[in-house]
Amino acid sequence: MRIIFLCGGLEPGRDGVGDYTRRLAGKLLEQGHEVAAVALADSNTEQQLAETQHLDGSSISVLRLPHTWPLQKRSAVAREWIDQFDPEWISLQFVCFSFHPKGLNFDLGGHLNLICQGRKLHVMVHELWVGEDTKSFSKEQVLGWLQKATIRLLFKTLAFDAVSTSNSFYQTCLAKIGVDAGQINIFSNLPVGHKPRTGLYDQLPGKVRRNRDQYLIASFFGTSDYRNPDLTIANLKFLAASTDKTLLVTHVGRATGVSNFFLKLSELLNLETHIFGECNDQDIADYFCSTDVGLSTYPKIVFEKSGSIAAMLNNGLPVLLLRDSFVTDERKIDWVEEAHRIGNLDQFMSQKNTFSDNYGVSQAAEKYIRVFESSRSMRIV
Repeated sequence: MRIIFLCGGLEPGRDGVGDYTRRLAGKLLEQGHEVAAVALADSNTEQQLAETQHLDGSSISVLRLPHTWPLQKRSAVAREWIDQFDPEWISLQFVCFSFHPKGLNFDLGGHLNLICQGRKLHVMVHELWVGEDTKSFSKEQVLGWLQKATIRLLFKTLAFDAVSTSNSFYQTCLAKIGVDAGQINIFSNLPVGHKPRTGLYDQLPGKVRRNRDQYLIASFFGTSDYRNPDLTIANLKFLAASTDKTLLVTHVGRATGVSNFFLKLSELLNLETHIFGECNDQDIADYFCSTDVGLSTYPKIVFEKSGSIAAMLNNGLPVLLLRDSFVTDERKIDWVEEAHRIGNLDQFMSQKNTFSDNYGVSQAAEKYIRVFESSRSMRIV
């Protein structure tokens, strides 16, 4: 099968959806499909780039178009490049903010019609409009209403042959605007780790490594939401009180505000902390194999859309959520749970790993191919 993935940016390590697209494309190439990718609004280049990107032994043909170009020019160049590749399917990897700085993509549908004309068209909705997680009137809600209007217009303008998203909450939101979407969970944005490799683990304080059985090591990965730090701190206090071990809270990856937040943890709770910063993907995956539990501030209702959570789960690490869901989620998921709902912390951390295979790229790639093969039609009501 010949497939083009269309997303916003494809600078390695600088665009989450771009990294997702590259890893997915690599897996499909490995399975024998012909795959390429187009970045329609790349903010990390000032010129057109036709290049080959490499990941896990795969070489992926990529076209990157600068976001500073007029959309009409980008669309024309993209159409010519895509026509030369001649794909059966184009898969739009959609995030509002990928194609417009405020997520207001009123003219995107018309240009995508030009780019995709005559091809089967799929969309993976990674992000919806903002404001669904707040009930109070705010500028964010106003922006969300406008974004919702542009998304509805996009679906009315384009005749998608298949629609997917990552979680049931988004499926419900899309259904309210007349869009029937299937579900494909986000996969790990890291490779599988190996426990004997201890590169990052060896950077932990010597007293931790010498007395490993006396410590509970919990780790954040990537961007965290500290808009409600009191709740996060309260949940970490609960976590520390739930074990007879010393709690060490670590953070790995790129994120703003981590240093100040960890300083609060040290001052208010007398917790031991360690920040690794940006690291090699394989080193992070290896570190998770030597950690006890993952931490996240994602709400449970949409945890399936987090590549960071998927990365921890794919490496056998159960994840505690330190933020209450903005919509009550009563699902019983053994390996992901809100901290205040954990009855037996030791049992949660030591559970048998029956979940990691659900969060690898192979399963997602298989779901994409099933979607393409079924060629399910979608109707706007």
